[in-house]
Amino acid sequence: MHQPNAPILNSFPNTDVLVESLAAFTIKAQKESLDKKGRFTVALSGGSLPKMLRGLIDNPAVKWDKWQVFYVDERVVPHDHPDSNHLACTTHLFSQVPIPAENIHPIDASLLNDLEELSDAYEKELIREFAQKDSARFPIFDLILLGMGPDGHTASLFPGHELLTEEDRWIAYLEDSPKPPPKRITFTYPVINHASRVVFVAAGKEKVDTLSGVLDRPEEGLPSARVKPAFPGQLYWFVDDAAAEKTGSVSHFAKPKHPIVILEDVGKIRLVKWFTTLPTKAKTKIIQDVTRLVLARRKRMCNVIEYKGSKIVYRQYASLFFVCEIGEQDNELLTLEIIHRYVEALDQYFGNVSVIQAF
Repeated sequence: MHQPNAPILNSFPNTDVLVESLAAFTIKAQKESLDKKGRFTVALSGGSLPKMLRGLIDNPAVKWDKWQVFYVDERVVPHDHPDSNHLACTTHLFSQVPIPAENIHPIDASLLNDLEELSDAYEKELIREFAQKDSARFPIFDLILLGMGPDGHTASLFPGHELLTEEDRWIAYLEDSPKPPPKRITFTYPVINHASRVVFVAAGKEKVDTLSGVLDRPEEGLPSARVKPAFPGQLYWFVDDAAAEKTGSVSHFAKPKHPIVILEDVGKIRLVKWFTTLPTKAKTKIIQDVTRLVLARRKRMCNVIEYKGSKIVYRQYASLFFVCEIGEQDNELLTLEIIHRYVEALDQYFGNVSVIQAF
């Protein structure tokens, strides 16, 4: 039996970059799902998350008619109540995009006085979408988007609550939420952890201690730390640098599959994709290491060099290669040295690097 994949941490300098990157990630997930099965099943939380999805508005790549949207949790209130997650998502997203109303699945507002009936009805809504299409004990969402509270709760799964150990039900209800309103329904962990992709979105310095606790001390068992999608599902964190400031070593996070190096000017290097996902402290340390090594030694350290027009292919050993654009003003020798020393620094943080692929 496979162990869950390690989480992938994506840290961005500000929320605008986070929003843009989250939108790009969502569109990529949408494409993969549509190519595979012709529909895109999504579950959303409330709180600040709907505002973080603004990068999808007016984006022609979003195929709204293919989306089927459910709510990870919902407060047991009318749809127009200020506490309603459905109202928040409608206000900040759905009212501004051409998604068919029948593709959005809110709770049945006629059942607000009967929590058991309400949760059963929402579970049946999930069954109608998934039972005839996905042969599994639990629904398999293409994408679940979660927030994280200052106490480490996610969805309506709170620290110390009995629902943290629920293993059978798809939808559960609670009447004693420590955060108002007290009555809610929520996905259980088996549903969340069967998704293909689960994304936490957390921004702001007020999340810094909680995020550190969830990522660096998962054994403490905060609700957000219990989200561990079953293999081959993948957990992602989209956070800003303010929230990630206290996160520890990056070594316990997964290695992104395709790091990229782009050389712009002599001795200047811009690392994208995997590098931009790292916390500020890790980025600074790697930059210092690479700079120090490059300045200390400027001789060729590679085994094989191949020239292909304006591109140079550098091979240190058979399983490692770069393809870099070489401009007229670039110092070729320094370029190769930067690449080589960058690899050493990369290995220092992530172990054996098998593939570095440009463009």
